[in-house]
Amino acid sequence: MEIKSRLESSTQWTQLPKDWCKEVENLLTSQLKKTSNGKDLSPGSFHVLGRVFPQEILLVMGRSEKSRLFQKNIFISFDIEFEEASDKTQEKLFKAVDVGALLLEKALSVRDKDFIPTLLWEEYEYEEILFYNKWDTQNTMLEIEANKILGISDEALINETEDSENTESIEAILKSLNKKNHLDS
Repeated sequence: MEIKSRLESSTQWTQLPKDWCKEVENLLTSQLKKTSNGKDLSPGSFHVLGRVFPQEILLVMGRSEKSRLFQKNIFISFDIEFEEASDKTQEKLFKAVDVGALLLEKALSVRDKDFIPTLLWEEYEYEEILFYNKWDTQNTMLEIEANKILGISDEALINETEDSENTESIEAILKSLNKKNHLDS
């Protein structure tokens, strides 16, 4: 799936751990059973993807409904600095999940014909952290399946950074995500 970063300088990335993304999907499934206006969600599934860039983390959260091509996705981006502690970066990531869940819940209440994807990043402050978000309607699972058919694997899409300092920082962030689990706190 093509995921464009917010920062033009963010060209090299690695994926957030798949097991972590799956845990967030499970959290969304258990917590979001109704829209914010009280309507039951139609059958479908949540999808979470993420990328770690040298200066930002980008989280994509969406929900697809069975037998439908239309999907609402929220892109949440936030700045990271390699000098900051991995716990602080992890805290920001967990809050990005909260922001994504809040905004996604509201979007699921909007009728499809009234839903307008945003082309530009919008600022969103949450608990004194500045996040950026935008929306799209790309069908995540359909594109992932198409990539499999074309022989494009997730592993082939990973671009490792050449700068060892950045590579070490990205690896440290990923290791800290595997150590602590947002769902257990």
